[in-house]
Amino acid sequence: MIHHLHPPATILNSPGNIVIFLAMVMVVMAMTMMMAMCLVMIMTMSVMAVVVVAMMTMIMVVVLTMTIVIVIPLPLPVGMAVPISARKRMQQWENRTCLVGEGELGDADGPGLSQNWLCQRENYNHG
Repeated sequence: MIHHLHPPATILNSPGNIVIFLAMVMVVMAMTMMMAMCLVMIMTMSVMAVVVVAMMTMIMVVVLTMTIVIVIPLPLPVGMAVPISARKRMQQWENRTCLVGEGELGDADGPGLSQNWLCQRENYNHG
């Protein structure tokens, strides 16, 4: 069984494995938490314990939801995680040739502030 597991590097490198790994960890954590809660409730049977258990359950639900929200985008290629519109905009910025001196006031078609800033940065970097 153990020799089938990937080394940590492989797990971290492939998003699919990260998801499986995280899911397993979360399931184990959830199971442990639930068992601990049940034990506490059975042992103490006090109102305080019930309140604490309820709070713990809420926290676990929140953590699980957060993890799911974070984990679901991971199987997609990393580029896809960035919204496609933002990626297109970045490509436009990269493809756009900036004239020397452009970016202070922008040109006739009035590019956005970010594009001006990018042109300023490119001019600064290029000399």
